[in-house]
Amino acid sequence: MAVIKPVPGPPSPDIVVREDYVGSCTHAICYPGVSSCVTVTGVGAGLMVGAHLTMGTTAAELDAFFVLLQAQGAAACQEFFVAGAFGQFKAHVPAPDFKTRKKMRNRIVAETTPAANVRFYDTTALGDIHIFAVINGAAADFSYAVSAGNFIAGFAYPAFATTPIPLGGFVLR
Repeated sequence: MAVIKPVPGPPSPDIVVREDYVGSCTHAICYPGVSSCVTVTGVGAGLMVGAHLTMGTTAAELDAFFVLLQAQGAAACQEFFVAGAFGQFKAHVPAPDFKTRKKMRNRIVAETTPAANVRFYDTTALGDIHIFAVINGAAADFSYAVSAGNFIAGFAYPAFATTPIPLGGFVLR
């Protein structure tokens, strides 16, 4: 069983949220190495919270993720974006509340903001990528970079050229 942890270090406008971590920032989040994982990004007024869940996430670990998301300010978020390799993740995740997009949506709004919008983007076809989210008012702009050749050291926010993910590519559920 993994230990779910907050992103280490002092508060920063830009953060890296690795597997089994949760964090918050005021500008940008990078989720490295998303190939079979799912990322959850919440956006509120001047705040972004994020979690990086693996396909091995258990029900107890999912509970811990939501406790940390709440501690980071998730209740202030009106928009949530779930991006990741759903084809891999849903087939293997043991946590029953994250086996389908409908269940994911229901758990997110139950644990954060009941009136929140939850949008989904499947990255399965993109392979192993880094996902980037940059706060843009009450929403976020998303992009990705292929992981191969773009190394991310520890929790240092990288500066890569990225490919935009159009907001219209996210499906509201």
